[in-house]
Amino acid sequence: MQVSVVQFRPWAPPLYLFGGLYRFSYNGNDKAYVGVMAQEVEAVMPEAVGRGRDGYLWVNYDRLGLQMQTWDEWVASGQRIPTTVPISH
Repeated sequence: MQVSVVQFRPWAPPLYLFGGLYRFSYNGNDKAYVGVMAQEVEAVMPEAVGRGRDGYLWVNYDRLGLQMQTWDEWVASGQRIPTTVPISH
């Protein structure tokens, strides 16, 4: 299963450790999801990432304390991906 990232927005802590949340869809499927990028998670929390038989990385969202959701579920929950990262002074 290949992933095509179609939109990225920076995220605020603590997810900034992983680079952010992504809006993406799987190749051949128009349904959009919100999730993290396995390569970014692997760099800071390798125990939350595995590799499938097909060679692609996958993320164990339970290990992150997150739930992968469709974009529609994410929006319906009232959450939004910020367009800017808060800067502390």
